[in-house]
Amino acid sequence: MFDHPIFEYLAIVLMTVGILVTTLIHTLVGLAAGLVLVTTGVGVLLIHYREMGTDPDLFS
Repeated sequence: MFDHPIFEYLAIVLMTVGILVTTLIHTLVGLAAGLVLVTTGVGVLLIHYREMGTDPDLFS
């Protein structure tokens, strides 16, 4: 499912936008939206790295 590096970039962008929204928009909606974006980005990264696996031959 996550064969292309676009998902790594997508996760980084989601976390960055989430942090910016949380810090720059000082409302409850901004805080909630920022936290949702950060959580989604972390989730996408975790799914990607779980699917990559821990096989040491993968990196050689």
